[in-house]
Amino acid sequence: MFIDKTQKQNITIRPLEEGFMVYGLSKSFWGWKVTDTLLIPPPGTDSFKVTEKTFHYSPKKDVHVIFIPTQLSRIDHIEACRDNGEGIAFNSTVNEETKLYYYYSEQPKGKVEYKTFSKAGELIDKK
Repeated sequence: MFIDKTQKQNITIRPLEEGFMVYGLSKSFWGWKVTDTLLIPPPGTDSFKVTEKTFHYSPKKDVHVIFIPTQLSRIDHIEACRDNGEGIAFNSTVNEETKLYYYYSEQPKGKVEYKTFSKAGELIDKK
C-alpha cells in the first residue's frame, strides 16, 4: 500500500478470485473516495505480464505504478532495471497461487527492463 507523506492519497490492493483489484484513494473533505481503479488478472501459464499505469488523485497528483502478477510455482523473483542502470525494488502480496509484485513512484519510470528467475536462479523470461 502506498500512502503519501501528507496522508491524502493511497493505493490499496484487494485479492479477488479473478486477480487483484487495485484502488487509488484520495482523502477529501467528506472522507476517502476512490479516484482510480484497476483489475489485475491472474498471469498466464507461459509468461508474465507487466502493467504500467499512472493513478490520478485529487487534487491533481499522479503516482506511477507497475504491477506484475506471477505464478508462485514458476517464478521465484523479479529484477527490474531502468535504462539509466538504477534498479527497482518491488513490494509484493500473495493471492492463492499468484504473487503480485508492485512498485510506485511520484516520478515517471522511463524505460524498464524486466527479468524473471526460478528458485534455482535460472532466467525464465525477459521483457
